[in-house]
Amino acid sequence: MPRSSGTLWADNVNKRFYLFAGEYYQEPPSPQFTLWSYDTIYDTWQSFGSPPEDDIAAVPYGAGVSMSETGEGYYYGGWKSHNTVPGWSGPPRAVSGLVKYDMDANTWSTEPGPDSIGRAEGAMVFIPIGDGGMLVYLGWSHPVRHPRPHRATNTAPADGFSNPDLRVLMTRKASIATRTPTRAVSSATGVPGANDDPLSAGAIAGIAVGGAVALLALLASLFLLIRRCRRHKYGTTTTTTTTTLLQPHFSPAGRPRGGGDDGLLGVGRASSSRRDAAAAARTGAATAER
Repeated sequence: MPRSSGTLWADNVNKRFYLFAGEYYQEPPSPQFTLWSYDTIYDTWQSFGSPPEDDIAAVPYGAGVSMSETGEGYYYGGWKSHNTVPGWSGPPRAVSGLVKYDMDANTWSTEPGPDSIGRAEGAMVFIPIGDGGMLVYLGWSHPVRHPRPHRATNTAPADGFSNPDLRVLMTRKASIATRTPTRAVSSATGVPGANDDPLSAGAIAGIAVGGAVALLALLASLFLLIRRCRRHKYGTTTTTTTTTLLQPHFSPAGRPRGGGDDGLLGVGRASSSRRDAAAAARTGAATAER
């Protein structure tokens, strides 16, 4: 499997990456290129075999781009060298072909470039304009002036970006049909809301009742908490006073007993006796004078 300087074609519909082109590191290049795919759902690598055509140049440092909307991967240019072609002995040489891969059908094809000049180390993007979209390639290393990598020289089209045909195509929006997966994919990775079922009336009622019960429980908990905090902050002590009334004790004859609890009553009886004696003495004295 190549280790560097290739490209990864992303298939967002089928949840895969395809590894195309690249150069080998510290090992001889394989005479037959094998397309590998990484499955993001099952976390595995899978081989999709080799292209049946011999003119598929799986060379490094090309410009790769993929369109999940159409299920296609493109790769333009790149360098042929001893790291990619078995038995290569000369200096690296840029190629000019455009490789196309159909992800749904697993088929390959090649298209000629805009001219016969080999290009490498450029960049390519897909723009949804025109009738079916447009590939835009820019920046590359010229193989004649600078046969080695990392020396891009051309930065703009010869006719400039105000080309009349390009100006017309820029005003059109590409019409691309919706693409469906070619294998079973997880519903969680699909378009949000595409497979969502509406809630039934019973489910909605259950959610409403559960929410009301939870709200009441929350309010009750808050009430008890506030009450406890107030008791702790403004706590009061209740004192109960017990008054014991002294009741007089009566003798069997109906007279209050003296001493003990009725000591006050005894004092009252003594004072009454002295008053009676004084009154009798005064009465006796008055009789003697007569």
